[in-house]
Amino acid sequence: GTMRLTERIDLCGRVLEATSSLFAQFHDWPDGARVIRDFKPRNLLSQADSGKVILVDVGGVRAERAMVPRNRRKSRIGTGSWRYWPPEQLLEDETELDRRADYFALGSTMFAILFGSPPYLNKSMSPTILSDYTARHQLLASHLCAKPGIPPDLRDFIIQCTSPAPASRPRSVISADEFLAL
Repeated sequence: GTMRLTERIDLCGRVLEATSSLFAQFHDWPDGARVIRDFKPRNLLSQADSGKVILVDVGGVRAERAMVPRNRRKSRIGTGSWRYWPPEQLLEDETELDRRADYFALGSTMFAILFGSPPYLNKSMSPTILSDYTARHQLLASHLCAKPGIPPDLRDFIIQCTSPAPASRPRSVISADEFLAL
């Protein structure tokens, strides 16, 4: 709450820098892509001396082809938990679930860095979650566009990442160079 916007943008740049190589390593795994599945602010640390951002919890990593757990639980939906998960991960939609879930979590994490709270609250029940996320995404995009001082490339990247539609999400991390220069 006490960070200035320029410090928040710098932190987003450092998160982008870390995820650029991290996502490439996981998503380009030699025997098939791995998905982090639980990328969120709580699992990231910023080193005090270097400012480098480190992912500290990879317990949820799964092969992209096996992202849905054997024991399905619908209790995730509408609980307010798992706020950095995309709708297809909450709904365990095997047809849409892949590495794009990590980009949703990355965009949601950067939104939380900039605004102090996650973009989605996961308060909807299963039948309405996708339509609720879609409506909320339009508000998030307006909120990001209305905030002065956020670089347009960063803003647009966050908007793309947080899309409830996996096909709208990017498949690579944007360069953090311009943000780290602030």
